[in-house]
Amino acid sequence: AARKDIAELTQRLRQGGASDGEYYSPELIAQVRSLTSPVGEPLPEEIKAPAAEPAQPAKGLGTILNPFARMQKGAIDAQLKTAYEKATKHYVSSAADGHVTRLDVVLNVAPFSKESMELRDDVDRVVRDFTAQPDTMLTGASHSFAGITATTYDLEKITQSDQKRINRLVVLAVYVILVLLLRRPWVCIYLMVTVLFGYYATLGMTEGVFRLLHEWLHAGTPWLGLDWKVSFFLFIILVAVGQDYNILLMARVVEEERKR
Repeated sequence: AARKDIAELTQRLRQGGASDGEYYSPELIAQVRSLTSPVGEPLPEEIKAPAAEPAQPAKGLGTILNPFARMQKGAIDAQLKTAYEKATKHYVSSAADGHVTRLDVVLNVAPFSKESMELRDDVDRVVRDFTAQPDTMLTGASHSFAGITATTYDLEKITQSDQKRINRLVVLAVYVILVLLLRRPWVCIYLMVTVLFGYYATLGMTEGVFRLLHEWLHAGTPWLGLDWKVSFFLFIILVAVGQDYNILLMARVVEEERKR
């Protein structure tokens, strides 16, 4: 029963869902290897021996069948049994009493590309849909991802989450410092807006310059965007250091205003 369900899940991952292309195009998947498809192709439940070729009938003897047909069938069955044993050893965990299985999804796209990140989400949907079905050996099973694409995906999600949190905290902290120094909330908001505008303008120009260079030097290859660290550190530097100059300038303005 478990083999049957794993074979069904393997097929769904191969075709992109319960039907062809439900979540993604089957062309995006190079191979799906599992307990029932250890080398990318399904293992048959039973291999039939080649049909015995009848010998030329001799006079009065009738048809003489191949005497090695039974031996050949036994040898093929032994090979099939060995294949299943090797597949089970590789794709089913003995440490977890056979309750954990592995599926290798080989993508047809670059492992660090945006397409592979989106495909990882779609593969997740296919697995969740299948394990949500009732009356299967995999009903309610949990799953997790490993590999280059999964690691990159996790890093991207964590980085985006952390960057949003850090950006908010930096803006809030700098604004509070400005208010404490200048005691003019509306002026401080104006100063924050100008610095943020400078950040986005700089980020946009950086993206544009390097995209043009990429299209010039590597024509035909897709532009994958700036490295995640660029926007992260650019924000910290431009907002924090940029506000230092604003503080110095506005502190002098306030001093002169008091005098004049």
